[in-house]
Amino acid sequence: MKISIIGSGQVGERVGRTFLYKGFDVLFYDVKDDVIKRLKRDGLNATNDPGVVINSTNTSFISVPTPIDDDGRYDYSYIRSVANTFGKLLKAKDDYHLFILKSTVTPGTTEDIFIKELEKASGKKLDSEFGVVYNPEFLTVIERTWTSDEKFKITPEKEGRIVIGLSERVLKGDDKRPIDIIKEFYSGINLPILTTDYKTAEFTKLAANNRLPLAISYSNELFLFSQLLKERGINIDIDFAIKAVHADPRIGPYGSVFGKAWGGPCFTKDTKAFERYFIDTLGNSPKLVSNLIKINEEMKEKYGVRE
Repeated sequence: MKISIIGSGQVGERVGRTFLYKGFDVLFYDVKDDVIKRLKRDGLNATNDPGVVINSTNTSFISVPTPIDDDGRYDYSYIRSVANTFGKLLKAKDDYHLFILKSTVTPGTTEDIFIKELEKASGKKLDSEFGVVYNPEFLTVIERTWTSDEKFKITPEKEGRIVIGLSERVLKGDDKRPIDIIKEFYSGINLPILTTDYKTAEFTKLAANNRLPLAISYSNELFLFSQLLKERGINIDIDFAIKAVHADPRIGPYGSVFGKAWGGPCFTKDTKAFERYFIDTLGNSPKLVSNLIKINEEMKEKYGVRE
């Protein structure tokens, strides 16, 4: 089975290399010429021609960016562009094609934007003529290590789960093609495949990307508290306390780091986007998420951001 990766940035490249490591034939696609040149220099099959992608593969993993605006709302222009471009090309294709969306989005995006745009551009219907799966990426599933000759070696790690969002028809068992294809891709990786509807899978991805910042912010708040205690002559070995708390197997090591604000593109944007989604949908902010953002801003101002 030949796989295409639509959007070959940090996430897309790792996804593609993981399947290369597993023995699949992978074609990388990106609109940026410098990305294509770099991938080709590494000996990978890469193109900036969407026609080649749709005609030479039957499954496409989509890992395009979803940046946020100043208000914390995701920009879905890349997802719309992919749906429009490949939907038009899909119109002339007779074979079934499965699109697997991995970009981080708010609940409803897969159905209300990506699928609708695909159907509009292609003139075809979901499930009967093409399939869509929402399969969010948890980057720690993929470990990148460098060998002496600076080539990638990709090995899957036990992240704990593979989340799959499916259409109602597929969940009912009326169409087994998407699940059969997903199981083939992830065979040999000792992880449970958890299937649900699109919206729940989208929510799960956002919730997961807020859990670690929440744990880190809690540890940072304890750290700030220990500094105030120290001013009052109460000395706490905060390093010992936090590591001991996170040694609890029900919690795990996540969040045991402290002393600086968390950063990175995912945590920074997904916490703000999750907060904005609550405000836009319910009219209220999520108290814990909003407070962890405030704690992180305080840490950033006083101690800087963790690299």
